[in-house]
This record gives sequence, C-alpha cells and structure tokens, in this order.
Amino acid sequence: MDVLSETVAAIRTGNPASGMFVRHAPWGREYPVVPGAGFHVVLEGSCYLIPPAGVTVASLRNVSESPIGTGTLETSPVGAANRAGARASRIGSRPSSVGPAAFGAEQGSTTSGTASGSAASGTAPVSSAPGVVTHSNRLLPESPRRPAGMPTAGVPLALATGDVLFMPRGADHYLVDDLGSPVTEVAIPGEPRYIPGSGAKTALLCGAYGLGRQRSHPLLDELPEFIHLPADSRRDPALRGAVDLLAAEMTEPRLGSDAVVPALLEMLLLFALRSWFDQQATEHATGWAAAFADPAVAVALRAVHEEPARAWTVSDLSDIAGVSRATLARRFAATIGEPPLAYVTRWRMLTAARLLRDTDAALSAIARKVGYTSEFAFAKAFKREYGLAPGRYRHTTDETPLIAV
Repeated sequence: MDVLSETVAAIRTGNPASGMFVRHAPWGREYPVVPGAGFHVVLEGSCYLIPPAGVTVASLRNVSESPIGTGTLETSPVGAANRAGARASRIGSRPSSVGPAAFGAEQGSTTSGTASGSAASGTAPVSSAPGVVTHSNRLLPESPRRPAGMPTAGVPLALATGDVLFMPRGADHYLVDDLGSPVTEVAIPGEPRYIPGSGAKTALLCGAYGLGRQRSHPLLDELPEFIHLPADSRRDPALRGAVDLLAAEMTEPRLGSDAVVPALLEMLLLFALRSWFDQQATEHATGWAAAFADPAVAVALRAVHEEPARAWTVSDLSDIAGVSRATLARRFAATIGEPPLAYVTRWRMLTAARLLRDTDAALSAIARKVGYTSEFAFAKAFKREYGLAPGRYRHTTDETPLIAV
C-alpha cells in the first residue's frame, strides 16, 4: 500500500458517519468542535463558511473564478503540539465538543443566495511566516457584516455547489445562507434532516471520520484547520467524480446504497487529501507535500512503510533512494520534520498500535512485525511513545462512536 493509504488506514477507526441535510433560507448554524475529521459537501445551492477568529482557510480556488472579491490566504504547517495548543485555547472559550455526530448525524445543510456583502471586494488579512504557501482565494472584505449571534468570527468563505470542505481536526465553525442571517441552530444529534421553507434551498452532505485519539501522524497533523476544495473537474476529475457519485446515492438511494456510501466516503477522504498534496507540490512546497514531491524522500518513505520490521540504517535508505546519506538525512529532516530513523520508530509504533487494536496477535508476534526481537524492548519503546504498556493500550478505548441518522 502507498504511504498516504497506509497512514490513513493506521489512524482511522470505525466507519465514517454521514447524512444529507436540507435547509431553506434564512438560516445559520453553529458547529462545535468534534473529535476526528469533519467534512461538508455542498450538493445543491451555496452557503458561507465562517471559521473561528484568527483561523485561515486554505483554499485551492483561483481568484479568477470568483465573482465575490479577491484576497490572498496563507497557511503555514506547524507541529501537532502547536496546533493542539491553539485548538485547546479555542475550545476553552467556545461551546464544548459534541462528538463526530455533530457532523455525521446532524450537520445542517446550507442554502444559497447572494450574500449581502457579496458585491464588495477586498483583501483578507494574512500573516507572514517562514515557508508559507500562499493560495488565491474567494473571500469577502476584511470587515464583512457578521451574522447575528456570532460574537467572534474569521473571514467568511463562499461555498458553491460541488465544493468540498475538509476539517482534519474537526474545527468549530459556522455555516450561514447569507451574511445577514442570524445563527439560530447548534449542531446536535437527532436534528431533522429536512426543514421546509420558501427561501433558497441548500443541501449538504455532512459527516465525520473517526480518528484514533491516541494515534496521530505528522502527515495529518500539519494540515490547515480548514481545506477548501472547489468544484472543478478540470483540476481534479477523480474528486469531482466521487462527489457526483455521492450526490447521486444520497439524493436517490438505490439497492446497495447502504454499502456504496461508506465506500465512497472513504474514497472522498483519500481523494481530498491527494488533491491537497498534489496541488501543494510546487518548487516552494514544504512539509509532507514536499516529501511526496521529492523522489529520494518518497522512495525512502515507501521502503519504511513496506518493511517496518527491517533493521533500517540511513545507509540502507540512502542506497534505495539513490542519494548520499547526508543528502537523504538533510532532505528527509527538512520535509518530514525528523531524521529518517526517528520516523522509522514512529511508523513502527503506529503500526504496532494498529495491530494491537485490530488483531488478537500475541505481543511477541507484533513485536517481530515491527522490528523488535525482544518483547521487553518493544514494550519499553511502545510505552515511551504512547504512555501505556502494549497490553493496557490494547484494552483502552481509542475511538469515539459516530452516529449517523
């Protein structure tokens, strides 16, 4: 399996939850933080995303595509600790988490229409940071009208039919049909999927992917809080095709839809991540996007993922990559953020954690699968990584139930 597929499989838990929701203007909804990764797909109509204050949205939309205004947006990959700290500070001052069901079981859909501030143009505020990646975006002015009931909010982003919004860490946010509409709903389990009305209609497919709370990986940790993938079959026909198939299955369920939809949702996650990394792969790319684009680093990563039990050395990896040890070590650390052998240990422990949860294999067998001849040495390394002995880890809860209604 390739690096992206292996990584996602290693940290995913359970099946994704999803639901289609329809609202008619005017409406406004608040979505609290959820564990795991959330998503919205606009199936019909349009709406506005309003992120928390100070949080930027990484969008792949070209400014020439937008009738709403112009602006540049910057994102800077940061470590998991920095993101976790920033997220914790937001959680402390915002509504508490309601679990992935807030996306999968209740996420309200959005309706469209021309926003009151849509005629204006302006530039979104940006921050400079080393190694930022700048994206053109469709944004409203720096100080747009805020919906009522929203004391603090970031710069709104217009979402159109076919757009995908991905939240790797389930960040809190608002969705409104128009910037003048009040926020009157909070996403909770058990809400009606369809609310009739005479205003403009918007239908959303909303959901969440369960991620192991004790397992993380820098590939996902460094992603922006919000990733906007606009509907554009020319840019990414595979993602567009997955969205179209999901729309068809959700709007007109047929025989087999209950099995088809979860499979399509898994595809959507991989296509969304692939689209993001593909379009970051420029000469100025940083982080994992740069790693995938660097032939030597990419080959070394694949080798580690394919054979975690091998007694790897930097010399072995550099031979496979076709570069010197010094070159590989430098490029690996510059893109992945840690030395090659440190990543070997990380991947071994993540693989072991997955085997502990998904199989009933003996600890000695798991130790051998991840390169340890001694069960004691394996247990020591595992506890250093996860804070728990392997046997105890196996019996702890690492996933949050997803409720799809």
